Amino acid sequence: MKTLRLNTSPRVFWSTAVAIALGIIAGIGILTFTHKNPARALTQITNFGLRADNSTLTKIPILPKLNEQMTLLIMGVDSNGKNTDRFANTRSDTMILVSLDPINQKVGVVSIPRDSRVKIANSQRYDKINAAHAYGGPELAVKTISETFGINIDRFAVVDTYGLKQLCRLIGPMEVLVEKEMHYHDHTAKLSVDLKPGLQILNAEQLEEYIRFRHDAKGDIGRIERQQWFLRQALHKLADPQIVFMLPDLIKLGQDYVQTNLSYEDMARIASFVKDVPRDHILTCTLPGTPEMISGGSYWVPDFEATKAIFARIVPYASMPNNFDSYNNIANDSNNKPVSIAIKYAKGSEIQANQLEVALTNLGYKVKYKWQTAKEECQHEEIVLNSTKIDEQKTNELKNNLPDISKWPIILEISTSPVVDMTLIITPTTSLPAVANKAGISHT
Repeated sequence: MKTLRLNTSPRVFWSTAVAIALGIIAGIGILTFTHKNPARALTQITNFGLRADNSTLTKIPILPKLNEQMTLLIMGVDSNGKNTDRFANTRSDTMILVSLDPINQKVGVVSIPRDSRVKIANSQRYDKINAAHAYGGPELAVKTISETFGINIDRFAVVDTYGLKQLCRLIGPMEVLVEKEMHYHDHTAKLSVDLKPGLQILNAEQLEEYIRFRHDAKGDIGRIERQQWFLRQALHKLADPQIVFMLPDLIKLGQDYVQTNLSYEDMARIASFVKDVPRDHILTCTLPGTPEMISGGSYWVPDFEATKAIFARIVPYASMPNNFDSYNNIANDSNNKPVSIAIKYAKGSEIQANQLEVALTNLGYKVKYKWQTAKEECQHEEIVLNSTKIDEQKTNELKNNLPDISKWPIILEISTSPVVDMTLIITPTTSLPAVANKAGISHT
């Protein structure tokens, strides 16, 4: 398939997964199928009855449907600057696999740390995975990931970040929960970060600061976590019907910033699917592994066994490693044991943690321990799955038993030797009235 340079200048590379799938890509699809310029296309949209105040993209009958699973590799690269080949010899600063499952109405997002040590395809060389794009463009990056992890990748999109701030300014400020104070200044990288903690409205410059910040103990892994939280918020933002009326400007803005082998019809199908996916149907995870120094270089060494378990859940047609069956059997051997749970909370949330412990115990779960940690580590309510024992059925059972947590995001952090099967993270503002009732404790 011919590689296209397309519109979309997502302000954050991986949010292309959302931007491509929503209004921006929907606009390209609309323009393609109606064969009209942006202004006339908007007239056509209006004629279908679309209004920003009372309707959504569902009123547009020309978008085709996504009928089968699709896996995208989204890569973000630094810009080479104006009047250059923006994508030549650039390393992929961000790499995200997005699995779109229209049958089950789910989106899976796997972030691949850029320092992951892998064998580069078409060579015997081991290097950081972000070097594959520099050596051979998106095709080599796709082949490297496919061969390393045994998965099929249907399409790719490479995003240039030159238009990042302009797109943010166009779609407007965004509400973001900043987990902690973030301060960093790098004149060479032209990055100055100065953010205070708390739920707040961030402008274009501040959004870039939030997403690019990685100068703390977690480094790139912390940045990936923030990207994933932003992804969820971006989905909500770009699902706003108002985005449709920005399509001409979005198309003009993004024309030079994306390289992809997605066809216009592909993008329209994705848009048709993603606009209806509930936010709690987005499953996110980061490639499991450990940081290591090898021959003087800093790498993220993937845990391939745990990684395959994650891909098996998110990408059903992923091929399994030879030793996966034994690992899966170990997990199955423990299926008759009570599900073990850890409760993670910050100081001041002791009441909620106690209520949750009692309610879970009454329901037959084993609360192995409660874990009080720093407030900045408990800013998002989460259901973290640590073991392959916790499949979708068991996750749904927990949500049905405790409706207070039914909308909490699900994060995969699969380990080959998990301490607990799952971890529940509560925040200082978490309210659990139904949990309190099940625990037999008056809710305060």
